[in-house]
Amino acid sequence: MPVRHVPIARDSFSFYGDDLLPNFDSLPTWKYATPHAIQRVTPQNQGCTCHEDLTLFLTADDVDPDELTANQAVVVAEAPAMELSDEPPAAEPTAEPTEEPAVEPTAEPTEEPAEEPAEPPPIEPPPSPDAYSGAETCGACHADRYELWSVGPHSAALDDPVFQEEWAAAANAPYCLSCHTTGYDPNTGEYALEGVTCEACHGPYDAGHPPNIVEVDRSGENCRQCHPQAYDEWRSSPHGLVGVRCISCHQICSLGTMKAPDGHAVCENCHGSDADKFHQGTHNAEGLDCIDCHMQPGPGEIGHGGKQHIAHIFCGNAGSCLDCHGDTIHIANKIIDTESEVVALRETNIDDLQQQVAELETEKDDLQANTASRLYAGLVAGAIVALVVGFGAGQFWKRWQHGEPV
Repeated sequence: MPVRHVPIARDSFSFYGDDLLPNFDSLPTWKYATPHAIQRVTPQNQGCTCHEDLTLFLTADDVDPDELTANQAVVVAEAPAMELSDEPPAAEPTAEPTEEPAVEPTAEPTEEPAEEPAEPPPIEPPPSPDAYSGAETCGACHADRYELWSVGPHSAALDDPVFQEEWAAAANAPYCLSCHTTGYDPNTGEYALEGVTCEACHGPYDAGHPPNIVEVDRSGENCRQCHPQAYDEWRSSPHGLVGVRCISCHQICSLGTMKAPDGHAVCENCHGSDADKFHQGTHNAEGLDCIDCHMQPGPGEIGHGGKQHIAHIFCGNAGSCLDCHGDTIHIANKIIDTESEVVALRETNIDDLQQQVAELETEKDDLQANTASRLYAGLVAGAIVALVVGFGAGQFWKRWQHGEPV
């Protein structure tokens, strides 16, 4: 509990009022005083003495018994008077302090200069078009690879008629050339070779090869530059998670060519346990491959046209089924729906009939009530008419018997 004791002169109450203590924070004449860090009033208490002539005052509305006891405990009546600016008397000496062993000075820590931010690595300009030798140079030693490339889509990436048509529709956008040529320089808009040649993936020809080794990117990053959608789907697919890469299924020199003539043969390298089921099934008998269901066809990339098996998630989906079973896939659902409609119709008719019966019963009761009312009214009216007619006839007969004029 904090101890609040405030030395103030008696005339302060007449100046500030009885509610002095709760509001002292808002009064400009109050300020901290040393050495006790207590509050005092100026100018009345500039030279006040805390423990002899003046009395400690507390506002009654803001003091509880515990706080009052705490304040009284700190009051020392015999303390000598002194100005607040004076130094307090020296304390009585106590037991001599024991000398602590000297601490050997350590070497002052050397201030390490602040690390300057690392400069980003310089951006290497693309190789000069003169650095490329062409696929024919590679084909001199790698004839089989050259032949495979020459009949694939990479070799015709630029002069493909479909691409040329799409490119013209896009106003010959220069960014298209980054994927349809080799050695394209976006700064100048120039390129070294038409199509995606060997050097697009392996880099410009090295005169020291052989024996220098040509690096081969097996991660798929080269493929990603022009096939980002397929790459991203593959990375998140089960194949990407277990390390099956682009070149595991595709020919290195022709991305659009599989490593086996039939698509399912490549899949059977890892999915052999499912091969027997597939070969004995109706899908294989109809000439379908694994990719027909597990790589849903979609619009081909620019320059290819038509539909291609572009999905690389490798999960079967209803869209693949609809390609062949679109006209029959919903027959079972239609049968179920029809049965439900019949049941619902039967239940609905019963409800309607019950409602109609209830309405007819109500109409019958109303009709009977109306009929009874009308019959009663008719009898009463008939009786009245009969009385009137009878009375008139009686008078006529009476007059006629007495020879009175009728």
